[in-house]
Amino acid sequence: MSSDQTTGDTVILVHGIWMHGFVMSVMAQHLRGHGFRTHEYSYDFLRQSPAENADGLATAIEDLEGEKCHVVAHSLGGIVTMHMLNRHTNVPVDKLVLLGSPVHGSEVARRVHANKLLRPLLGRSVESGLLGGAPAWPGNHPLGIINGSGSLGMSALFYPLSEESDGVVAASETLADAATDVVTVPRSHSTMIFSKECAALAARFINTTSFT
Repeated sequence: MSSDQTTGDTVILVHGIWMHGFVMSVMAQHLRGHGFRTHEYSYDFLRQSPAENADGLATAIEDLEGEKCHVVAHSLGGIVTMHMLNRHTNVPVDKLVLLGSPVHGSEVARRVHANKLLRPLLGRSVESGLLGGAPAWPGNHPLGIINGSGSLGMSALFYPLSEESDGVVAASETLADAATDVVTVPRSHSTMIFSKECAALAARFINTTSFT
């Protein structure tokens, strides 16, 4: 887990599928501009299940030794976070922000999984994860949901969704109905993690439990 230090609370950044913690470095830089310490957590979605990666995330947070901690997770990272909160109920986390996380399962992932040639690309992320079955939201932390309304990208081209989405994840596939606050931004699924606007919204939610 890589880290950078400022003087504020700590934000753990958790990436999505087909990514590495490094891709969250732009979001980390934006959040440091809002005064937060940042740590980017990397995990192996091909060889480990979301539950197994959740154990690693919990260990990484516990290793921070008492720092006040929040989580900002993108896509599959939100599912990993849900597993962590259910498996490690005493993990020292305060607020959470999920960006385009299909915690109710992903229709795009189901279509990919149905193709035997593409199925290996999902690795073990399908185990109580992208195909559904992730743990229920425990409701014991303030939860902010950032949804996207952009639809650019290869997934949107080959696997178009019939409802409002970020091109990959539909709003109905997120935990919006259980969230403390929800906001929709004009960004596609992958571009949210590079967005200054999304970083500013995440910072505002962490500071106030509201996006407004």
